[in-house]
Amino acid sequence: MAGASVLTLASPFEIAPGTVLLHAPVDADVETLRRRLLAGDYPDPFVIDDGEHLTLYLGSIDLMQTVMSKAEPAALVPGYGPCMMAWLLFAPAARELALIGLGGGALAKFCHRHLPRTRMTAVETEPAMLAWRALFELPAEGDRFRVHIGDGAAFTAAHAGGIDVLMIDAFDTRGFAPQLARHGFVADAHAALARSGVLVANLAGPPVAYADFVAAVREVFDDQLLAVPVPEDGNHVLIAFKDPAMRPVWHRLHRQAAALAERHGLDLSAFVRQAERVGWRRVPASLRGC
Repeated sequence: MAGASVLTLASPFEIAPGTVLLHAPVDADVETLRRRLLAGDYPDPFVIDDGEHLTLYLGSIDLMQTVMSKAEPAALVPGYGPCMMAWLLFAPAARELALIGLGGGALAKFCHRHLPRTRMTAVETEPAMLAWRALFELPAEGDRFRVHIGDGAAFTAAHAGGIDVLMIDAFDTRGFAPQLARHGFVADAHAALARSGVLVANLAGPPVAYADFVAAVREVFDDQLLAVPVPEDGNHVLIAFKDPAMRPVWHRLHRQAAALAERHGLDLSAFVRQAERVGWRRVPASLRGC
C-alpha cells in the first residue's frame, strides 16, 4: 500500500464507537472515506480503537476479523477464539500447525506464545491484512512462525500427510470462504493431516455458506467429529479427527480442560460441557440442515 499512511477519524458507527484507523493516502478525502465505511463498501481492512480493544474489520462493520485487548495483546478474548484452541485437548504435542485465515493474528499469537515446540504456518489470501501486523503485534517470522500469502485450498493440497492440526478461520465478504466449502478441499485437508491429525473450523455467518463444508466433513471424516455451539458469538466450532479409532472420554477431557486453564489460562470447561451435551458424532440442531 505504497503512498498510504494511517489516517484516523471518529467512528461513524453507532454500534462501534471509538476511533477508526485506515491505511489510506495522505491526501484522501475524509468525508468520502466516512461515506464508504457507512455504506459497507470500503475496499480494505480497517481498525476501530475503542480505548480497550482494537477490532479489525474486512471492509464492512459486519465482517469482524479479530478483537485484541490492548492490555493483553496475546490473550484470546472470550468467544470462539478459545474454543478454536480446543484441539489441545486431543493433540497437546502437535508439532506442525497450519492456520488458514490469519486476520489480525489472535490465534497465531496465542500459539506462538504458549506452544514453543510447535511450528506454524498462517495462510492469508488478503495481503492488505498484513499492513496491520505491527499494530496487532504479530510475531516475527522465523523457524517457528511464517506467513504464506496465497490460497488456503492450494496450500492444503500441497501438504499431504505432514500437518498435525489444521485450523480454518477464513471468511470473505459473503461469509465462510467459498473455496474451502468444497468436497475437494475437505478431501485434501484429510490427506494433509498426519495419522492422528485434527481439523478445527470456525463456522460463522450465513449457514448456507458453510453447508457444503459441513456435509463434506461428515462424509470424508466419517462423522469423526464434535460440533459445538459458541453462545457468546452465535457460531459453532467444528473439530474433526482423522484417526478412525478416536472416541472422547469425557471425564478425561474435563480433567484436561482444568489442566489447560492452569497451564495456559485457557478456559475450555464450558466447551467440554457443551460438547458432551451435544454428543459425539452429532451436530447441534442449528446445523442439522447443513
